[in-house]
Amino acid sequence: MLCGGVCVLWWMAHIVYALFSDVCQGAEHTKFICEQYRQGMVSGSLCGRMCDRQEVRLSYCIQNEPITATFVWNGKLEVRVNARHVWSALTGEARVLVDDVKSVPFSQPEQGKSMEEFRTMVHEYLEVKLGAGDHSTVVERAMSMADSNKDGKVTLSEAKSIWSLLQNSEFFMRFIFADTEHLPALQGFCGDMYAFDYVTHRQLYNKQHSPLLSYFLANTHRWLWPRWPDRAKVAVGLLEFTMEAYQHGSEGTFHMCNINESQVGYNDKFDVKILQTADIIPTKELLSMLEGRSCHSDDDCRYSEQCGTECLMTSAVTSGRCGAALLRPSLYYVCKIIEEYVLQDAPSSLSGDMDRLLGRCSQLGKDNEKSQVEQSLILNDLKLLLWKRISYR
Repeated sequence: MLCGGVCVLWWMAHIVYALFSDVCQGAEHTKFICEQYRQGMVSGSLCGRMCDRQEVRLSYCIQNEPITATFVWNGKLEVRVNARHVWSALTGEARVLVDDVKSVPFSQPEQGKSMEEFRTMVHEYLEVKLGAGDHSTVVERAMSMADSNKDGKVTLSEAKSIWSLLQNSEFFMRFIFADTEHLPALQGFCGDMYAFDYVTHRQLYNKQHSPLLSYFLANTHRWLWPRWPDRAKVAVGLLEFTMEAYQHGSEGTFHMCNINESQVGYNDKFDVKILQTADIIPTKELLSMLEGRSCHSDDDCRYSEQCGTECLMTSAVTSGRCGAALLRPSLYYVCKIIEEYVLQDAPSSLSGDMDRLLGRCSQLGKDNEKSQVEQSLILNDLKLLLWKRISYR
């Protein structure tokens, strides 16, 4: 009872601290963005709501990182802002932590560029990120999103805003996957601040949530799990997104390079929502970083623990070159996430088949043509097996 009271008080103190301490400099972020808006430097559908009508407030901070500060507004929107701008304003120093974002905010495109020149600029950027191909649909979507007042034209401030957002790898992937139901829907932007639907259930489970309790009792992370049919629906959604990422039409293929149970959430209807997208990487971009790199071991050929290629050595030399095939596909790691989640309390009529399919998934290796066929088969079989049990609901 005492522990329960202490936990409630701790939780209340955390909420009050987050609301009133402004640990993420929400007031400074608002000031910076609104100054840029009033000077005509940036535009966006959220600018008027935040700067003119004060409807959107950056008051409740849920995450503060060197690059990004994240706020929740009214329990409905998750708002992410570029933390480097405020850092630079407060310290007089530029905080440049990633290569693909310029230190000078909203410097591109330069004054004088026409809409057609900007359209070409976006297309060339997409080719760099995604590889050569027909990206016309994505280009037009970018132009439409930039035209925040829907007057059929893209002003310089609108172009600067969408261009700055596209340099942000997290936003870029949300933009590319804007047509999927498995990511929270984008709900507007102002400059390089953007918002999307807030997801209430923000992880599948956390095995480390109560280390002290886990010392005395096993599997305490399962206590708050939804019932099995709801967990199965979440798993189906995660499998569907894995398939979407690997077969995303003209935009090519993508790899989830840091997928784990804390990156996956769901809404009250148990529709899965991918919470973090910065480590969803286009195949072209990933291989441009890894393929051909000088190496001494496979460790030299890693983008992350989950995305890496093989170091190809020859007997004549002491160093080699990184190959072009990933050691493990994303599905391998997705299966690790859902294994316990769907096998626990699963109906006996499908647990055997599920166990066998997950076993096949754990054998997936180098991402070559044979592995890709096996991936597709496993994905379809897992999805069908689960969906048959929950489709009656």
